[in-house]
Amino acid sequence: MVKGKSISVIVVIIAVFVVGVQFVLPFLMGDFKGTDDQAVGLISSINPDYKPWMDHFWAPSGDWGETLVFAFQTTIGVGIIVFYVLKNNRKLKSKKC
Repeated sequence: MVKGKSISVIVVIIAVFVVGVQFVLPFLMGDFKGTDDQAVGLISSINPDYKPWMDHFWAPSGDWGETLVFAFQTTIGVGIIVFYVLKNNRKLKSKKC
C-alpha cells in the first residue's frame, strides 16, 4: 500500500520536473530552432528556387511562442500519463481490498 503511493508521488515529482524544465530551458539555452526551420534552410541552400507547397495556417508570435506551445503539448501529455498511472494504482488497490 505504501509502495504504490510512493511510486505515484515519484511519478508526479518527475512530471512536474519535466514540465518545469520545458519552460526554463529556452531562456537558458538561447535560440531554439525547430527541425522545420532547419529543413527550410537546408533546402534553400541546395535549391534556391524552391517554393514551399503550403504555409502555416497559424504561427505563434514572438521568438519563444513556439517553445511555449510545445511545452503546453508536453504538459498535456504528462497529465494524461499521470492520470493513467494514478487510475491504474486505484484499480489495483480496489482489487486487493
